[in-house]
Amino acid sequence: MLTNDQLNTIMQTAVEAGWRLKPAAEVKEKVLTGALRGYASGAEREQVFAIYDTTLFGSGKTGFLLTSEALYHDSFPYLLKGKGTTTRLPLAGLRGIRALPNDKLNFNVYYQDGSKITIYVSTVHQDGLRALMKAVASLEEQPAPGPSRRSPSPSRSLPPPRSRSSPPRRTIRPGCWRNIRPD
Repeated sequence: MLTNDQLNTIMQTAVEAGWRLKPAAEVKEKVLTGALRGYASGAEREQVFAIYDTTLFGSGKTGFLLTSEALYHDSFPYLLKGKGTTTRLPLAGLRGIRALPNDKLNFNVYYQDGSKITIYVSTVHQDGLRALMKAVASLEEQPAPGPSRRSPSPSRSLPPPRSRSSPPRRTIRPGCWRNIRPD
C-alpha cells in the first residue's frame, strides 16, 4: 500500500506528463459516483486518491481512478482484443511497463514476482500511464522507511526489446514510406 506522500509524487509525475489527474477532494461527487459504479466498482470511496475523468460531459463513467493499492481504468478489460476481464491494475510490486512488439495499444505490466498483466491503453493516455508506472516502479525500488533495513530482493530485468536488425516482414519497394518501422 502506498503512502499519501508517494501517491502525491506519482500524481505529480502523471500531471507533468499531460494527465489531468485531480485529487479526489477536488472532484465533483457525480464524477466519483460514476467511476465507482462503473469501471472502479472494486474500489471504496474512502480509498480514492485521484481521478482522471475522460468523459465529454463529466459523468466519470470513463477514465482513470488511483487508490493506494491499484489503478483502475475502463479500457483495461479490452486486453488483447477482448480477452481480459479486469479494470484493476495492482500497484504493489510493480517493476515496469513495455509495449508489446508490433502493437502500440497493448502493454505488458511486469511485477517483481515475475508475473505480468497485459493491458490496453489508447494512444492519447499512453505517455501519462508510462510516467505513472515508472514513478510507481521507482518507489517500489526504494527501501521501506523504518528502523529495520531489509536487503532489497534481487530484481529481474525486463525482457529485451525486439531486435531492430530483423528483416522486414514483407517486401516493399525501396524508398517507400512503409519501410519505416515503428519503435
